Amino acid sequence: YQRRVHGTLSECLFFFAMVPCLGRLSHMDDNQRLALRQLQCRVGAADSPSACSQLLRCLVAKEFDVEAAYKKHVASQEWNVGFDHRDGQCAEAFMPELQSGKIQFLGHDDEGRPVLLARMALHRPKQSPAELIHRLVVVLLRHFCQSMVYPVEQFVLVLDQAGASLRNVDVAMERRVLATFQRHFPDRLAACYLVNSPLVIRSFIDRVLRPLLKPRCLAKVHFLSAGELVRHLPPRIVPARYGGASALDVDAPAQELIAQLTARYAVRAVSCAMSSWAGASTSSALAPP
Repeated sequence: YQRRVHGTLSECLFFFAMVPCLGRLSHMDDNQRLALRQLQCRVGAADSPSACSQLLRCLVAKEFDVEAAYKKHVASQEWNVGFDHRDGQCAEAFMPELQSGKIQFLGHDDEGRPVLLARMALHRPKQSPAELIHRLVVVLLRHFCQSMVYPVEQFVLVLDQAGASLRNVDVAMERRVLATFQRHFPDRLAACYLVNSPLVIRSFIDRVLRPLLKPRCLAKVHFLSAGELVRHLPPRIVPARYGGASALDVDAPAQELIAQLTARYAVRAVSCAMSSWAGASTSSALAPP
């Protein structure tokens, strides 16, 4: 009797934990719910909305194939642990990119999602190595994903392509970023607004990048004029250059991003130093006389 009651309570707790997740993904049938439950049991995840939602993103990316979603989850966890030990090493190298104004943090939309602005015309592939830009993009994605408070799980990207040409395009870097994004950040993108796209850039995107994106991701990409951005984002966070009410100077260094990343790496540096000190102390104490 106790086992039956405990099982029933567990199922009820799982259902209530899943309500917010099901609300976001909306159309889940019984087989999909079963797949989620199987993946949760295999991973050993807690019955919390955030943990369930993380597994849901993997399942959606793999079309609810439990085995494939499990491998994706494990691979992403291992990749994240490995990246944790490397991303702080290039923190200082990121600063010129953030000071150039090519990336700005606009704020949060009405759903609490962080909104980033990137300006393609300011990117110089010969001056900014592909490896550095790829690492910077990953660091920013990880930073905002880790700072999200459930039920916020996604971010919005605005890509201003005014004045851009093919000399601002780095195909190898963009392919690598897209591959990393789809492999390790499933269903994190809420929307991508491409603003002021020249015909040559739009043709390049249709010809080269579009085949690399899955249909679910393609549905989130929208071409807009500058004035149309306020129809999709609250005017309070849209800079005046794009018809909004924000006083943010998009030509200035990304001071808020710089401050956030500086604080993050300062804390991490202290944490790593303390861990190293504790490890050294333990080794010294255990060492034979």
